[in-house]
Amino acid sequence: SGLNNRDPSKPTEAGEPVPAVAESSAIGDHASQSEDLLAEIEREAAAITKAEQALKGHTAARDHLIRSALGTELRRVDIARSAGVKEARLYQIRDGRR
Repeated sequence: SGLNNRDPSKPTEAGEPVPAVAESSAIGDHASQSEDLLAEIEREAAAITKAEQALKGHTAARDHLIRSALGTELRRVDIARSAGVKEARLYQIRDGRR
C-alpha cells in the first residue's frame, strides 16, 4: 500500500509513527473547520445586517403611522398601547428626537 492510501494516525508497516503526516492532516482538518467557522460567522453577520435594515424600515413606518395618528382624535394612550411604547415616546417620535 502507498503512503497516500494509509491512515496518517497509524504507524507505518515498519511500526514507526509518522508524526509529520499526522500533524499535517490535523492542521488541514483544523484549517477546514476554521474556514467553516468563518463562513458561518459571515452568514450570521449578513443576516444581522439584513435584520437591522428591516428593523430600521419597520421603525420608520411605525413612526410615520404614529405621527399620522397623533394628528387625529385618537387617544394618546391608545396610540402608545398599539405601538408598544410609552406615551412620552410618542412625543419623541413626533418631534424626531431619539
